[in-house]
Amino acid sequence: MLLPTLGILPLMDTSLPRWTSRTESEKGSRKIPWASTVIILTCLVAQLLVSGTSADSELEHYRLYGVNAGPALIALKSADPFQIGATLLAMLRATFVHTDWIHLVQNMALVMAFAPAIELILGAARMLFLYLLAGILAMIVTITVNPEQLLLGASAACFGLAGAYLHLRPQGRIAGLLLVGLQSFVLPIPFVLKATWAILLMVLAQVLFKLGEPALVAHLTGLSLGYLAARWLKQSANKTTTPASL
Repeated sequence: MLLPTLGILPLMDTSLPRWTSRTESEKGSRKIPWASTVIILTCLVAQLLVSGTSADSELEHYRLYGVNAGPALIALKSADPFQIGATLLAMLRATFVHTDWIHLVQNMALVMAFAPAIELILGAARMLFLYLLAGILAMIVTITVNPEQLLLGASAACFGLAGAYLHLRPQGRIAGLLLVGLQSFVLPIPFVLKATWAILLMVLAQVLFKLGEPALVAHLTGLSLGYLAARWLKQSANKTTTPASL
């Protein structure tokens, strides 16, 4: 039986003005979104490094570079700071390594679509903190709900960026591809939608086609954490500097 598929791949923020500095004294100067670039380059380098290793199967790849939920949960519940620290470092590593190149490209598309605007509004350090916070906390929630899983990839952190963008720029316009098809045949349909609708479509695709999978818990947790963290970080940014107007 042919199974329908539905996916949405955001690619860029078409409503984002040219990149400028956040301070009035430097207004109009060109500035690269370096934190967003660092995330993409780090994930790319990590994937290049692990691609040359001896993992013979996807399962072995997960065991080598991912987070084993059972032992990780035991370590986090222990009173041993070394076990807790080692587990958090493993989660940090797993946030930058991916199952394969397709997995990497999908997640980096989300970074390109959402991270630059967040970086412009909150600043580079806060955006990086939000990315890592959403990724690691979503993993902790997921292993608590599913203690027999192996976790790998930046998807939860990238959904955290989507959640943050939803709070900061709900009227922003996102361009991307709607992926509709049957089984392995997929038809990419270009779209430009308001951020609210684009992200709602992302959630709908997750609920319809990942129901019952640990990935659904990680993705939706990351989305929720990103939204809440953006509210908190925006308040913090407003107290220390004049926020960028987009």
